[in-house]
Amino acid sequence: MVQRQAFALRSLIGKPIRFDGSTFILLDVIDAAHPKDWTNEPHYHPWYEFNYLQEGALYTTLGDTEFLSQKGQFFLIPPGMIHSHRNCNGIGDDGVCLRWSLEPVGEVAKILSEPHPSPGRYPFERIFGAQPLNNEWSKRGTLIQLLLGICATFDPGGRMPFDYSQDEALVNQALLYLSQYYAQNIRVDEVAHSLNVSYRHLARIFKSVTGQTVIQKLNAIRLEEARRLLAETNMPVGEIGKQVGFTNEYYFSAIFKQVIATTPTQYRAMMKSR
Repeated sequence: MVQRQAFALRSLIGKPIRFDGSTFILLDVIDAAHPKDWTNEPHYHPWYEFNYLQEGALYTTLGDTEFLSQKGQFFLIPPGMIHSHRNCNGIGDDGVCLRWSLEPVGEVAKILSEPHPSPGRYPFERIFGAQPLNNEWSKRGTLIQLLLGICATFDPGGRMPFDYSQDEALVNQALLYLSQYYAQNIRVDEVAHSLNVSYRHLARIFKSVTGQTVIQKLNAIRLEEARRLLAETNMPVGEIGKQVGFTNEYYFSAIFKQVIATTPTQYRAMMKSR
């Protein structure tokens, strides 16, 4: 029964789920075991990340605040929040990590839409309560209880269901990261940090699944948006390049011509003449 429940959860990966008026899409279910000397550099990501410790202890830093999570405790990282992790005085940890995307509604959506003093920082305590979280979270208590129930039945030692691919789940999360942050100066190692995998592992899996490198896919996303802006706006070519993530206009034009087989200016003229 325990294995079937964990596998049933994984079978929902990538499928939209309606919860309390929001759309909830499970991205991955990970057995998160870390060695005694493990650290994770500061990073952020476009998904929610729910972490539950079944054994051991772990320090997590959110912005300028560090807190300790121990066995039986959990915490939730919202999208865009800069954070990092480190071991607790030589103690390893073992638990489960759930990643999902969520279209917030109501009060949560209102709070997330408010301006904040620095990029990548949300009023964590207003949305989720104390750090780490407790199961008295009033507005989303049902979801927290559901996640705790999931964690209680998670069995990392079981066999994966036939329709679950860790590689595809990893690539889908990387694609979500690229589609969300393409306008920023993205480095592949930053994407890898957000997924808690090595640069080489991400590069190998991404190329194997998509047939493209991470940078090739990133440029494809940027160029698709550039084509839209060239066709639909009168924005200067250099500004369009910057808006889609190319800081150098000449490099933007060179990449555009290499992939699209025409210059941005020629492409705009062609689209306007239709």
